[in-house]
Amino acid sequence: MHMKNKRILKLSIMICLMATFMVTFLKAGTTKLSGTDGTPAYGSASNQIIILPHKGVQLETTVSNGSVSVEYTLSAGVTKKADSNLGSSETAAFYFDDSCTGLSNAITANITHPSTNGSGKNISCTGGADTTTFSVFIPKVTTFTDNSEPANTSRTLLGVGEKDTIFILPEGMGQINWTLSNNNGTLDLKTGPLVTFTAGEVAATNQVTATFVNGVKTNIPYTVIEPNGVYFVPYNYYLTKNPLTVGYDANIYYLPSTVNFSAIQVYEDTAPSIVTGYFNQLPYTNPHPKGNPSRMDVFVEGLGTKDLAHDMVRTILYPPPYTNGGTATWNIPWRYILGSTDKAFTNAVQQTVLTISNTGTNSIATLTISKFNSSATNTYP
Repeated sequence: MHMKNKRILKLSIMICLMATFMVTFLKAGTTKLSGTDGTPAYGSASNQIIILPHKGVQLETTVSNGSVSVEYTLSAGVTKKADSNLGSSETAAFYFDDSCTGLSNAITANITHPSTNGSGKNISCTGGADTTTFSVFIPKVTTFTDNSEPANTSRTLLGVGEKDTIFILPEGMGQINWTLSNNNGTLDLKTGPLVTFTAGEVAATNQVTATFVNGVKTNIPYTVIEPNGVYFVPYNYYLTKNPLTVGYDANIYYLPSTVNFSAIQVYEDTAPSIVTGYFNQLPYTNPHPKGNPSRMDVFVEGLGTKDLAHDMVRTILYPPPYTNGGTATWNIPWRYILGSTDKAFTNAVQQTVLTISNTGTNSIATLTISKFNSSATNTYP
């Protein structure tokens, strides 16, 4: 080959290499994903981010030379709210409607770098285009109680000892770490996509926190309550005349009926008798004995958590005649047991009242017994 031709070929190769270098240089730059509140991205390519509902993200694309333009393809529910192009950089902000919660939402950026040399003339190799997809995870927290009743299983108001499972969607967000704000309750796991919270033994507020891989946190607040009352549903009445008897059996329900107390046991404690008139004699002067703890049966909507046991509420008098009235009263503590806790939660006033109307052969004895919301009455003759 002629020496002159060799020089021309060598010069052409050098020009091509220079053009290639310039394109590479012009394409050098970054696209940074972050939350509009500064939340960082994560992953090996930093193209993933976790944000909380009603938050936004921004994409900032910057090139080291020349200008940049970006076109965006958005998944459903994603809206571009702002877009600022300053030539060598472009920043766009995106927001997400409620349909995006619990999903991995995609933002695809088609980034174009026009290639020009320093004099403004087009060079032989065209500018580069880069398409990158960014994933925006918006966690959705779902809670459901282990007890299927009350009907509202998504509640975070729990009875002592109740269990509630917390599940977070979507999948693919990496490790989730779980913590509790205090020791009145437990978590069965410290990491994973779901965890079960067991309410503590006494009334308290608590908070479960899920921490995601990029430091974002979401909190699930709980209110734990103790039983605060008892509701009786009487059945099987005892109403004999001689001897005068009054009473009934009662199914027992624990209140409030907004939670489930299936984890507890309940018993009646001892109570002294307070007597007047007719009842100032045995056996009415005996104290109320301590009962055995009983477990729970089922939950009944509108009534509460039903006890496996029932209560017999009854007074039997001696045979007639009945000439003077009186009262017999027991203020009976009701206590629940859960773990190491043995705690009074209400008092039952069980009272029997005997009244005598008229005198002589026309006298009428009226005997009434009451406990909590229930009562029964019988007369003699």
